[in-house]
Amino acid sequence: MPSSPNIHSAPNVPSTPAMPAQGGFTEAMAADPSTPAEVLNRIAADAPHLRPALARNPATYDDLLTWLGSLGDPAVNAELARRPR
Repeated sequence: MPSSPNIHSAPNVPSTPAMPAQGGFTEAMAADPSTPAEVLNRIAADAPHLRPALARNPATYDDLLTWLGSLGDPAVNAELARRPR
Protein backbone atom coordinates (compact mmCIF):
# COMPACT_ATOMS: atom_id res chain seq x y z
CA MET A 1 0.00 0.00 0.00
CA PRO A 2 1.32 3.50 -0.77
CA SER A 3 2.51 5.51 2.17
CA SER A 4 0.19 8.07 3.70
CA PRO A 5 -0.05 11.49 2.10
CA ASN A 6 2.13 14.06 3.78
CA ILE A 7 1.46 17.74 3.41
CA HIS A 8 2.60 18.64 6.90
CA SER A 9 3.78 16.39 9.64
CA ALA A 10 1.64 17.35 12.60
CA PRO A 11 1.40 14.46 15.04
CA ASN A 12 0.76 16.71 18.03
CA VAL A 13 -1.76 19.13 16.55
CA PRO A 14 -4.12 20.18 19.35
CA SER A 15 -7.77 19.20 19.15
CA THR A 16 -10.10 21.85 17.72
CA PRO A 17 -13.76 21.70 16.70
CA ALA A 18 -12.56 20.97 13.15
CA MET A 19 -10.18 18.21 14.35
CA PRO A 20 -11.54 16.11 17.18
CA ALA A 21 -9.17 14.36 19.53
CA GLN A 22 -8.36 10.72 18.87
CA GLY A 23 -9.36 10.75 15.22
CA GLY A 24 -13.11 11.09 15.75
CA PHE A 25 -13.52 12.17 12.16
CA THR A 26 -16.91 12.18 10.46
CA GLU A 27 -18.07 11.80 6.88
CA ALA A 28 -19.36 15.37 7.04
CA MET A 29 -15.87 16.61 7.92
CA ALA A 30 -14.29 14.59 5.11
CA ALA A 31 -16.75 15.95 2.53
CA ASP A 32 -16.80 19.56 3.76
CA PRO A 33 -14.96 21.96 1.43
CA SER A 34 -14.10 24.17 4.42
CA THR A 35 -12.18 21.41 6.23
CA PRO A 36 -8.50 22.46 6.29
CA ALA A 37 -6.05 20.51 4.13
CA GLU A 38 -4.15 19.37 7.21
CA VAL A 39 -7.31 17.76 8.56
CA LEU A 40 -8.09 16.13 5.20
CA ASN A 41 -4.60 14.66 5.30
CA ARG A 42 -5.16 13.26 8.79
CA ILE A 43 -8.53 11.82 7.78
CA ALA A 44 -6.93 10.06 4.81
CA ALA A 45 -4.25 8.55 7.02
CA ASP A 46 -6.35 7.72 10.09
CA ALA A 47 -9.85 6.94 8.77
CA PRO A 48 -9.69 4.74 5.66
CA HIS A 49 -13.48 4.31 5.68
CA LEU A 50 -13.81 8.05 4.97
CA ARG A 51 -11.58 8.09 1.90
CA PRO A 52 -14.55 7.99 -0.54
CA ALA A 53 -15.89 11.17 1.10
CA LEU A 54 -12.47 12.80 0.68
CA ALA A 55 -12.51 11.85 -2.99
CA ARG A 56 -15.95 13.50 -3.26
CA ASN A 57 -14.84 16.72 -1.55
CA PRO A 58 -14.32 19.45 -4.18
CA ALA A 59 -11.64 21.07 -2.00
CA THR A 60 -9.44 17.97 -1.63
CA TYR A 61 -6.01 18.98 -2.87
CA ASP A 62 -4.47 17.37 -5.98
CA ASP A 63 -1.68 15.43 -4.27
CA LEU A 64 -4.17 13.81 -1.92
CA LEU A 65 -6.46 12.92 -4.84
CA THR A 66 -3.49 11.34 -6.63
CA TRP A 67 -2.62 9.35 -3.51
CA LEU A 68 -6.23 8.22 -3.06
CA GLY A 69 -6.29 7.07 -6.69
CA SER A 70 -3.14 5.03 -6.15
CA LEU A 71 -4.76 2.88 -3.46
CA GLY A 72 -6.86 0.76 -5.81
CA ASP A 73 -9.96 1.12 -3.63
CA PRO A 74 -13.07 0.64 -5.81
CA ALA A 75 -15.23 2.97 -3.69
CA VAL A 76 -12.61 5.73 -3.84
CA ASN A 77 -12.09 5.21 -7.57
CA ALA A 78 -15.83 5.48 -8.19
CA GLU A 79 -15.91 8.84 -6.41
CA LEU A 80 -12.84 10.04 -8.27
CA ALA A 81 -14.48 9.12 -11.58
CA ARG A 82 -17.49 11.29 -10.67
CA ARG A 83 -15.38 14.40 -10.12
CA PRO A 84 -15.66 17.13 -12.74
CA ARG A 85 -12.67 17.23 -15.05
